Amino acid sequence: MLKTPQETIQQPKPPATSELQLISHAKACAILGVSKNTLRNWVKDEKAPKPIKFGISRQSIIRYKKSEILAMVEALNGAADAMEQSH
Repeated sequence: MLKTPQETIQQPKPPATSELQLISHAKACAILGVSKNTLRNWVKDEKAPKPIKFGISRQSIIRYKKSEILAMVEALNGAADAMEQSH
């Protein structure tokens, strides 16, 4: 069965509820409750998710996936709760 031209044109999809949201380094620090240097060290030590870098210079813009930062908050809170319960 042949498709009509109307059927072959792809209609734009509505935005997904799990859209990729990117946040700045400062916003990620605020959500985590840590300093900029602490988050930089965590990334370097692979304790935090790697940011997305837009460009190749040292001064390029970096952004974090909000979902990864929020998952990190949940993991940190879970670890803190587990430590409280063990004492």
